[in-house]
Parts: sequence; structure tokens; C-alpha cells
Amino acid sequence: MMKKIIVKILGILVVWTLFLPSTSACAYEEKTSWKELASMPTSKFSFQSEVIDGKIYTTGGCWNSDYTKNLALTEAYDPSTNTWANLASMPARWEFETEVLDGKLYVIGGTKMDTWELISSTDVYDPSTNTWTTLTSMPIALAEVDGFQTEVVNGKIYVFGVIPDGTCTSVTEVYNPTTDTWAILAPMLTPREGCQTEVIDGKIYVIGGYRGLLKIGGASNVDSLSSAEVYDPSTDKWTTLASMSETRCYLQTEVIDGKIYALGGWNVKVGDITGKVLSSTEVYDPSTNRWTTLADMSTPRQIFQTEVIDDKIYAVGGYGPFYTDNQLLSPLDYDNRLSSTEVYDPSTNKWTTLENMSKKRSCLHTEVIDKVIYAIGGANSTYLESYAVPTSATK
Repeated sequence: MMKKIIVKILGILVVWTLFLPSTSACAYEEKTSWKELASMPTSKFSFQSEVIDGKIYTTGGCWNSDYTKNLALTEAYDPSTNTWANLASMPARWEFETEVLDGKLYVIGGTKMDTWELISSTDVYDPSTNTWTTLTSMPIALAEVDGFQTEVVNGKIYVFGVIPDGTCTSVTEVYNPTTDTWAILAPMLTPREGCQTEVIDGKIYVIGGYRGLLKIGGASNVDSLSSAEVYDPSTDKWTTLASMSETRCYLQTEVIDGKIYALGGWNVKVGDITGKVLSSTEVYDPSTNRWTTLADMSTPRQIFQTEVIDDKIYAVGGYGPFYTDNQLLSPLDYDNRLSSTEVYDPSTNKWTTLENMSKKRSCLHTEVIDKVIYAIGGANSTYLESYAVPTSATK
């Protein structure tokens, strides 16, 4: 179902040590820093990014300086030349989702910023011809807002956890590119948004999120969720799973060795002013249907990004704890955006702090190409920078 002023990267190499299991006296060091790259041509917010054939494609969003204007832009970054290219325009939208299938980029749903009208259309971009094609529209128009999620299973795109009418829903839909058709499936057991999804063995796991209608400012009128459920496409059935130890929305999840890691997020209840931004980490084992608490992140964070490289989880940016109720849902005015990054090693259950990005940023996107993490945009940012995972870290 995420993201102006150019400054120099400090260029300070930070040393961090990832220890081997406690039974070993050996350790190794890795040194690296973030590298500033060519900025995106266009400032934008609530866009999407994908990687196709070693290039990063960004689509849609809205102008940071004008929140009534949707963007129809498609831009591509080539790491080999450190350059951006403007490509064919797509139907303008923000708060949408994207997936890549067979080398083509699918854009699903979204919102028209000026009218808040939901978009039901599906469009596909072919990089080989630099053309967009409009496909069959969804039966139910969806927008990402805080948690519209998509996953690909067996060549089909599944969609979950949306807000068609301003409230949480449990709608599930599937798109078949072969036949250019949509179908409505069994609804989730718990309406939710702000959740995360992962695929293991052809089944789709939905984790956390919140229920309620999120509003701007003041006390919360939503409850974050600890619940999880799994969808089996072969039977069109949902099954309730064990709950996490903490309720959390705006979390991140990753899969390593068939287990789901849930990191950070926001713990909030109806009536809360700021809630609690989490540093906690836990892991779910589908074979036992159990969650296990792991070591905390060094920094509490929500609305951040994670990537997995060589079975280690890298956490990048996001928002730290709230300080005042006025910060709630005013992302471009936050003073608690994070530049920090850290890495988790499941083999040692340890987090290690890494070099900071050059800029604080949340609502960013990250992509990985050849073991290099690219941090793209974010609230109030056109920045692009990269972090090359040291060779020692991959051993």
C-alpha cells in the first residue's frame, strides 16, 4: 500500500561494529557514509518509487508548495550516470500504490488532491516504449491515505486495507494482468489501515495498523492494533493469528528466513494527545504462530523505511517521538524528523547505529540496487542519497 535545500554531507566516516554471536571472540568493522546524489527534478510528496532494470522510477504525488495540485510526472534515476530523466506522463494522482510485474510498472488507485475524489483507474507503464496504458478500473476505488497495501502473488496484484469513504474498511481486491480483470475477494477480518503486509509461501500476512478515522490535531480518535491475520489466495479465506506484544501502526515489516520482523511504529489509543513512538522489535514465526520480543532499535521511529541486505535489516529516517499535540499530522512542520539510520543483525539480536543521512526526512522512499540503499525524497525534500553497504557487513 510512501517521499529543496541542498547541503553538504559532512563526509565523516562513522565506525560501527557488528559482533558475531557471544560464543565467538571475533568481530569485524565496517566504515561507510551516505553519499549525496543528483536531486529529483521535481519536489513532491506522497509519490511512489520502484526499481526496474537497475533504474529507480518515481511516479505521481503532489507539489510540496501546492497541495491542491496532483502530479502526472514519471521520472527515472540512472545510478550509472547519476542523472534523472523526465518520462511520459501518467494520469495525475497521489496516495496510490505501485507494483512491478514482468518489467512493467502498475499504478493503482489514488486521490485527486484538489477534490479529494478517489481514483479507481489502473494504469501500466512500459519502460521499453516509454508509454502509459489505461487498464480496467477497480470495482471499489481506493486511496492509500494511511495504509492501502498491495502484494503480488502468482502474477496477480492483491489490494488490502483502505479508506473508500473516510473510514477504515476490510476490502480485499485482486487484479489479473493476464485478463485485465479485477475481482472482489473475502474481506479482512479486522478493518484497518496504517498496517503492513508480507508474503510467505504464497500467503499474505497483514500486521498491525489502526481502526478509526484519523483527524488533524488534538486528541486521537483511533486505536492502534496488535492483531495480525493471514490470507490464503487458494481458498479465499482469512485466518486470525497471534497478536503482537504491542499495538502499532505506521510500523515497518520485513521477512528473513520465513519469519516476519515488526519494527517501530506508533502506539496510540482514542483520547491520546501524542501516543508513543516505538523502538521495539518483535518477530513472528508462522510455524509456531508466536511472536517473540527482540532488542529495541536505538531510536524510536515511525513512518520510516527499512530494507534487507544479506539478512540484515536497515532502518532509515522517519519521525521520532512527538513533543506537542500541534505536531500531530502536520508532517512538513515536524521538528522530530530523523536523519538517523541503524542496522539489525538477527544472528546476534543487536542493533548498530550507522552514519546519519545528510538531511532529516520522513515519508521518504528507499530502494536497493546492488547492495546500495537509495533514500529518495521525503516530506519537504527532493534529495537523493545513497548508502553502500560495506563488504565486511555482508560476510
